[in-house]
Amino acid sequence: MKKLLTIALALILALTLAACGGNDAASPDSKTGDNQDNANDNTDVNTNDTDSDNDKINLEDAAGDIIDDAIASNNKSMAAAFAAMKQRGVEQADVEPDWEYTVDEEAFHAYGDTGDYGHGLIRFTKADGAYLTDEEYDAWAKKLFVATANVSDDGYNIYGHDVLFGENPGADVEITFDAAMGKGSDAMFVMQGWGYRYNGSYIRVNIEQAEEKDSEYEQNADGEWVWIHYYNGVQADVATGLQQSFDDTWGDVEDAFDDYGDEILDALEGF
Repeated sequence: MKKLLTIALALILALTLAACGGNDAASPDSKTGDNQDNANDNTDVNTNDTDSDNDKINLEDAAGDIIDDAIASNNKSMAAAFAAMKQRGVEQADVEPDWEYTVDEEAFHAYGDTGDYGHGLIRFTKADGAYLTDEEYDAWAKKLFVATANVSDDGYNIYGHDVLFGENPGADVEITFDAAMGKGSDAMFVMQGWGYRYNGSYIRVNIEQAEEKDSEYEQNADGEWVWIHYYNGVQADVATGLQQSFDDTWGDVEDAFDDYGDEILDALEGF
């Protein structure tokens, strides 16, 4: 990261010097007629100070873009993903699948942010391109589920504050592996995952089968025609989640409006 910022700052300095160099004029010590034209040229250059200022502003914007790109590039890597997960108690071995894999870092399939509300996200794709079986997916998910339970403050995984829909037993209630995987649910779309408390913070894990390679319209065991999807990878996102329930958060919003309602409405008027 320091190397990227050094390069960015060096580029800023080079661009600034180049812009300043563009204002150099002929020496004013010479009083010949030929150099009088140069003096006139100097006058023209000096009248363009506003343009030079604009160039400086543009350089500052460019410098900001360079630094932003440097930070984003630094976060987009397997090392960054594993570092962000480790900050939340998950080791590299906990999240790696038990089969040969590849990770496409350029496609943002590996990302890490060790900030207070950052993410550690990584996608593992089967190296041989073979389809992922349901058994392999469940085994990988179970390994990660057990790992987070072992490092959690409670000794088990919980539903957490992020579950906003359906029947939520509460953030302090232990969640089973089957419930975390959405097994037995009749919902059309199931978000697979669970929460756990680590060093006093609530952490959320979301997992999914990834890299869909094919899908077919087939008959299931009951003779019903359904779409069958085939995948060859898995994805895990370990992130700091909501630190209180939705009801408590909404209560805070209501309290804020009670105390600062007029100021908030005034601030929103211009939008």
